[in-house]
Amino acid sequence: FFWDVGVLTLLLTLMLLNWGSMENHVRLSYLWLCGMCLHQLEEYWVPGGFVWGFNLVLQSNDPKRYPGNRLSASSSDVIIMLLTTPLLVFHCTPWLAAVFAIFGVAEIVVHSIFSIYIFCKYRNNGKTTPYFPGDATCFFIFVPTSIVLFRELLTNQLLTSAGWWSATITSRWKAFPTSR
Repeated sequence: FFWDVGVLTLLLTLMLLNWGSMENHVRLSYLWLCGMCLHQLEEYWVPGGFVWGFNLVLQSNDPKRYPGNRLSASSSDVIIMLLTTPLLVFHCTPWLAAVFAIFGVAEIVVHSIFSIYIFCKYRNNGKTTPYFPGDATCFFIFVPTSIVLFRELLTNQLLTSAGWWSATITSRWKAFPTSR
């Protein structure tokens, strides 16, 4: 909680102070990473429940503890933030923007699958919406930001094909870390 709030505050402050001198892909990357902070707060705090739902999707016999738990899930998120925040703040490249955009698409796919699965599993028990913790930030922040990031990067040809492949491989690792 404190890590996400701190990083969000830092990013919003830097974004406001430097908005006029930022390139579009940098602005969008800041917005995307602010969205990631909010996404993690949604998954773990308000409303929370991501780990429980994740374990249910994986057919766990003990969804409160196994195979994912708050420590393993939040550790991978904190590591991701530790790796990407300095890159963004000190030298945001088109490659990093592409990593964010591709990771955003992976998040959208995963959250869509989880939402449909949990809705189908519990609709006979009274579940009336396909919501899964993290969906709001996924669909209201990652979808538009990732689309505009892709458009910005492709329209201005800011990456080579090798850069796109590298970003895809990196974002795949980020989307499905081994500790999650």
